[in-house]
Amino acid sequence: NKVSEKREKQNTEYLKLRKVYLKENQYCEVKMGGCTKLSTEIHHADKRNGLRLIDVENFVAICRNCHTKVENENIKL
Repeated sequence: NKVSEKREKQNTEYLKLRKVYLKENQYCEVKMGGCTKLSTEIHHADKRNGLRLIDVENFVAICRNCHTKVENENIKL
């Protein structure tokens, strides 16, 4: 999908921030049933519209299993 130039810059910034955040937060912060303990993804606690995409206060380090559960069950963090 095509994105605006502004969003493309945000996406680039997000990838940098994501890498640092996951390095600093190596363990899943959610720890639900089936948790694999190691964080591999970022969940955005308050969506990722606009600048929320790059707001590290909105980041939650999470494993794939917990992320799937949070998304499928619409769990608010």
